[in-house]
Order: sequence, then C-alpha cells, then structure tokens
Amino acid sequence: MGIRRIINLPAEKMNQITNRLILKMKGISVPRTLRTNGRIRFYIGKGAQIKIGDEVVITSSIDENHGGGKHDKTIICLLDNTKLTIGDRSGISNSTIYVTESITIGNDVNIGVDTCIWDGDGHSLKYNERIQRPETGMRSAPVVIKDGVFIGGNCMILKGVTIGERSVIAAGSVVTKDVPADQVWGGSPARFIKNLNN
Repeated sequence: MGIRRIINLPAEKMNQITNRLILKMKGISVPRTLRTNGRIRFYIGKGAQIKIGDEVVITSSIDENHGGGKHDKTIICLLDNTKLTIGDRSGISNSTIYVTESITIGNDVNIGVDTCIWDGDGHSLKYNERIQRPETGMRSAPVVIKDGVFIGGNCMILKGVTIGERSVIAAGSVVTKDVPADQVWGGSPARFIKNLNN
C-alpha cells in the first residue's frame, strides 16, 4: 500500500491501523478479527501482557455508539508487570480499564459506556503513604468478569470483585463485592435485585 493510498484512507480505517500498530509495537498478539472503532488510548507498561480473544469489538467513538457517554474514547492502561485478558466476542464501549495487577474479562461480555474497571485503589487511604514519591501503600486485587456478563453504562467495578456468569449490573452501579452467577445487581454500592432465569 503506497503512502498516498494510506493518507487517503477514511479516518476509521486509519484508527484501526494505528490501534493495531501500537499493540504490535508493544509485542501484543492482535487477532485478525479484532475490530476497533475510533482511536483507543493505550498505556502499556514494561512487562505488561494483553491477551485479546477472537471477534472482540472495542468502541472508542460516540459516532459508533449512540449511547454516547461523557468520554468519546476507550482508555486501556496497564502498569508494569500486569495482565489484561479479554475473551472472545466481548464488547467494550468508551470505557476505562486500569490494571495494577490483573483484570480478566470472559467471553461474550458487554461493557457499557463510561464504565470504569479498576483492580487497585489508585491511592493509599493513609496520608503519610499518599505523600510519598513514589506513593506507597496502594492496595490491589484481581478483577474477574465471567462469561456472558452484561455491565450497563456508567458503572464502576472495583478491586477484588468477581462477577459470575450471565449476571447483569444495572447502569450507574458501583460494584464493591462479588456478584453470583445469573443475578441482577444495582445501586451504589451494588446490591442484589433479582435472580435471572438463564
């Protein structure tokens, strides 16, 4: 493909090429079936690992997701020596994934707009630790989102949480503890709402 042809590609195609190049430059294996809509903002630390399944869709554009959201981009950040796994046929829309240890997203998972998934606190609760440079005392614990989970828009999934198969997290929820399989949870903090007949 010549330079002139690359320059004349539609913006969406250029974004797909750019996203793939960034991942490949970081040594990440990129499946041919990965579809990215819009430019993803990546930060991939030293020794970090990403495993992406087949037919994954990552939307980073309001044009491609009419649910919109406050941010028109998806942010994927892995600190040094961390791991992110995204299973087959999963979809992520204009969300933030911040990995300080390990986040696992199963197969057939849908993650709604403006959702944040964090496996760490980001900052220590203790003042004396927060003012250290570099900061100390930050806690983390792996997040696991199992197959078939649906997470509504504007949710927060916090450290140490496991969400069971096929469960639904209502929009705007803050999930602070494990959710069993086949249930609907919602609220802040999220609580059990009802069982699902899956």
